[in-house]
Amino acid sequence: MLLSRTFLPALTAAALLAASPAMADTVWVASGGATQAVERPNVKVEKVQNGQLFFRSSQTDRVTERPMEDVVRIMADGEPVFNAAEEAFAAGQWDKAAAGYQKAMASNTSRPWIRDRAGLRLVAAAAKSGKFPTAVAAWAALITRDATLAGKYKPQIPADAKPGSLDPALAEVEKALADAKLGAEPRKTLLAFQLELARANGDTKKAQSIGTKITRQPGAEAGPELALQLAKLALEQKQFDQALKEIEKAAPSITEPEQQVDALFVIAEARAALAKDQPAALKDAALAYMRVVTRSKSTRAGAARAAESMLKTAAIQEKLNVPQEALLLYQQAAEEYKGTEAATRAAEAADRLGKSAKAGA
Repeated sequence: MLLSRTFLPALTAAALLAASPAMADTVWVASGGATQAVERPNVKVEKVQNGQLFFRSSQTDRVTERPMEDVVRIMADGEPVFNAAEEAFAAGQWDKAAAGYQKAMASNTSRPWIRDRAGLRLVAAAAKSGKFPTAVAAWAALITRDATLAGKYKPQIPADAKPGSLDPALAEVEKALADAKLGAEPRKTLLAFQLELARANGDTKKAQSIGTKITRQPGAEAGPELALQLAKLALEQKQFDQALKEIEKAAPSITEPEQQVDALFVIAEARAALAKDQPAALKDAALAYMRVVTRSKSTRAGAARAAESMLKTAAIQEKLNVPQEALLLYQQAAEEYKGTEAATRAAEAADRLGKSAKAGA
C-alpha cells in the first residue's frame, strides 16, 4: 500500500520529533525580591556565561537568561549527583551539598555548565559549612574556566581569622598559581587574592614578598584588585604616599562600585594619617571620608566602609573642636547603620558627647 503525499511528511516530522532529545531540565527562578521561586519545567539548560544562566523553553523555543543569583535550583536530566547537591543546597544542608558539588565537578559530564554551576555553588556551600579552604580551591578551579564569572563570586575571607588559620587556603592558591597554563588575567586575580589572604593571615613578611613579586611583573598595576591590595599593604606599612600612588595609577580601571568605595576609603585613610594635627589637612581628610559615604549611598555598595568613614569623620570633628557636628554625625551613623558594630560604637560616642555637653552646661 502506497503512503499518501499528505501522510508521508507528517510521518517524517513525527519521526524527527521522536529522535530529538526531550527537554527535561527544570529551573527554579526567583527575582525582584520574591520569596517564592517560580518553577520552569521542560527546559534545556544550555550554558553559564558572565554570571547568567541560559536555558531554552520547549514551548516557545526561545532562549531565556537569568542572573545566577536568581536561580534557586536546577534539576538536570541525567545528572543525579548534581541534582542531589542542588537539593541539599536548597535545604541548607551545606556539608552534603559541598560533597555533591565536588563529585559533580569531577564527573565526566558532557554538559560544561554543570561544572560551572557546581563550582559556584561549592564556593558558597563550603564557605557556609566553615570549609573555607575548600571554597578557595573551588573558586581557583573556576577561575581557570571563566575568570570573569569567578571574579563575581570570590570567597569572603572570615572576618575573625586568627594568624596562621588561613594557611590551608593560601596553599590552595599556591597550587593554582603553579599551573603553567594559567592565563595572565586569572593569574592577576589569584595574586591579588593571595596578597589579601596573607594580610588577613597576619603574615606581613609573606604579604611583602607577594607585593614585591607583583610589582615586578609587567602590567601588574593595570588590575584594580591588585592595585587595591598593594595600596592596603602600603597603608599597613605606613607608606601613605605609596598607597595614594597605587590608587592613582589604577584609577581608570576601578569601575566596580565596591572597588570604588574601597579605593576612596584607602585615600581617606592615607590623607588622615598624613594630616597629623594640621587643621586644614584634617578637614581635607574629613571630606575624603565623606566621599566614601556619598559614593556608598549612591551605589548601594560598601556599607561597612561608609559606616566606618562616618565615625572617622566625627572623630576628626572632635579633634577640630567641633563637638556639635561630631555629635550629629555619631547620631546619624547610629541610626543609619543600626544593628551593626559601627552603629554601636557611634551610639556610645554620641552618649559620651551628650553627657559631656550637659556637664559643661
